Amino acid sequence: MRGVHFVNSRTGWAVGDGATVISTTDGGGTWVQRMIAGMGDLFDVYFFDAQKGCLVGELGKIIKTSDGGKTWQAVPSSTKTNLKSVMFLNDDTGWIVGDKGVILNTTDSGKTWNLQNSNTQMNLYAILFTNPNTGWAIGENGTILYTTNGGAKWSSENSGTKNDLNDIAIAKNKLWIVGAWGTMLTR
Repeated sequence: MRGVHFVNSRTGWAVGDGATVISTTDGGGTWVQRMIAGMGDLFDVYFFDAQKGCLVGELGKIIKTSDGGKTWQAVPSSTKTNLKSVMFLNDDTGWIVGDKGVILNTTDSGKTWNLQNSNTQMNLYAILFTNPNTGWAIGENGTILYTTNGGAKWSSENSGTKNDLNDIAIAKNKLWIVGAWGTMLTR
């Protein structure tokens, strides 16, 4: 499995290779498998609630559901690169990052996605926004990008490492970034 997201303590989704999608409604006690034909590998998942969600995967694939995964709709992404991470700040506004510096943004609940200029060709593995303007994207070779205007402009920040950076979170007003070889950064 490559990505997991829980909307509450009981309802969650996970995705992985070979279009694998699993869901739980009992806090992970049991999982139901749902294969999505023709999707290839899936890298991340985000659900707004138990019904509405978004998956991203290889070759620029984005799919959405509004019925808890009974049916899925493909959404054009304008890229053929692997998409690695998806996050939404609210029901309307979200971002996706992927290989070759791809950053996509939506302001219409994921119906359409617009390419943002990241100013990098490094693969990006995770993205986090704390409000509609302030966000970070992290990835290959110690890449940290940040924005203070919703992604209209992305700037590079020195991470102090060349290790790949894999995930990002915020806790107690501190930004945490983890990566290869035990890398852990905070600010």
